[in-house]
Amino acid sequence: MIHPFGTLEDGRRVDAITLGAADGLQVEVLTYGAILRRITYPVRGQRRDSILHFASLEQYVRDPAYVGPMVGRFGNRIAGGRFTLDGREWRVTANEGPNHLHGGALGFGKRLWNIDAARDASLVLTYRSPAGEEGYPASMDVSASYTVTANTLTILLSAGSDAPTPVNLTYHPYFNLAADKAGSATAHWLRIPAAHYLPVREGLVPTGEVAPSRPETRAARTPVTTTRLRTMARAISTNAAVQASAPVIWCRIENSPMV
Repeated sequence: MIHPFGTLEDGRRVDAITLGAADGLQVEVLTYGAILRRITYPVRGQRRDSILHFASLEQYVRDPAYVGPMVGRFGNRIAGGRFTLDGREWRVTANEGPNHLHGGALGFGKRLWNIDAARDASLVLTYRSPAGEEGYPASMDVSASYTVTANTLTILLSAGSDAPTPVNLTYHPYFNLAADKAGSATAHWLRIPAAHYLPVREGLVPTGEVAPSRPETRAARTPVTTTRLRTMARAISTNAAVQASAPVIWCRIENSPMV
C-alpha cells in the first residue's frame, strides 16, 4: 500500500510504502532516503514496533542521527575525507570533523528514491547517483529490494557504476524490542556470530586491523557469544566481521522469553 508521507521544500512528494499482511510482520519504507521507517509485528492483538521512528517528514529531513535510512555511497567513515583509487586521490565531503561519514552531507539517506516495483509484500527502490556527487567518481545506479513474509524481512542492496568507485551500502535502524520505547536498549542482549572485529582509532575510524573479538566487545574466541548492550557503549560503533556460514544474529530483552 502506497500513501503520501509529505512534501519536500522543492515540491517533490515523498511516499510511504507498507509491505506485509495485517496478521503478520509489516514493514514501512519511505521513498525519502529509502528510510526503513517501521517494522511492526502483532502481539496480543496489538502491533508492536521494533525500531525507532519519527512522526513527520520534516523530522527525517532535519535528523542528524541517521534514524533508519540507507547510508551510502559509503557507510561508516573515510578518514580525512579522502581516498586513493587507481593512483589518484579523491576528496569527498567532510561532514564529521575532518572525516567523511555515511556518504556525506547529502548521502543516499537524504535523496529521493524512485519506486521501480511495488506489490503487497515486495518493493524495489532505485536511485541514480551522478558522478561527482559528494566528491565520488563515476555514476552509480543503486537498487534496494525488500521482501516481507509472515515473520521475515529480506533486504537486498545492489549497485553498479560506469567506472571504479568505492561503495559500502548498509542500513541504519535503531532497534528497541521493548514495548515502551522510553526504556533503554541497554537491557537487550545481542548475539553476533563474529570471531573478529575491526578496531577503531580516534573518531571511530577503523585502523585497518582485523582483530580477534574480546568478550567485552563483540564475541569471545568461540564463534558465537552473547553480550549485554550496556557493556558495549563503544564497541557497538565498531564493525563485526560476521562469518558467512555462522548462526544468525539475534537480540532479546533481559528477563524476556524471546530468543
